[in-house]
Amino acid sequence: MIFWFHGWNNNIDSALTEYGLSRQFADAGINAVLVLAETAKDAPDSYGGKLEQKNTFHGLVKEVLKKLADMHIISAQAREGNIILAGHSGAYRVMAHILQKGNEPVKEVILFDALYADTDKFMDWLIADRHHRFINLYTNHGGTFDETKSMMHQVKDLKIAEDSLEETEVTPGVIRNNKIIFIHTLHEHNYIIQHPDNFKLFIENSPFLKKIR
Repeated sequence: MIFWFHGWNNNIDSALTEYGLSRQFADAGINAVLVLAETAKDAPDSYGGKLEQKNTFHGLVKEVLKKLADMHIISAQAREGNIILAGHSGAYRVMAHILQKGNEPVKEVILFDALYADTDKFMDWLIADRHHRFINLYTNHGGTFDETKSMMHQVKDLKIAEDSLEETEVTPGVIRNNKIIFIHTLHEHNYIIQHPDNFKLFIENSPFLKKIR
């Protein structure tokens, strides 16, 4: 299950089309469900609403499963598999709270120019399980540069293996073979999701997601 969270002045409908999420998800051909969760709709606000509260994300996962079962897409006995959180810009806040209080075992986090704050929550999640994967794509002027550099130093100080590289150096193998990846891009804040198709690149090379056979 991939949960996408939008940033400021956006909503689930505009994010789906503006960033090519549905197209990239379909092109990736993975056996997963893409869920767009609404937070602060069309507002300059990172607040995640009820999803910042304890166990609310757990309830959302169960609700999605029930809906899929009611639609006869999955069996009533099906349970959640690997859960991935992905988001852009101000989505960092709700994602950090979900890691801290969501009561679901999130396996991977993908930030698209979104590491503005709450780094301690992401670090606690990384430290909790050596199998957790973290991808952070950041820009020069999106406001995440300094916080990303700070997190990189924290990761190195803890002697956790990570890779730091330019977007032009990224290959499918890099994504598949590294658990913590910091990617610097020269593209602008609102172009990094589908120019190029980074969302597709990241999810189709995640070890937690299988291709549709």
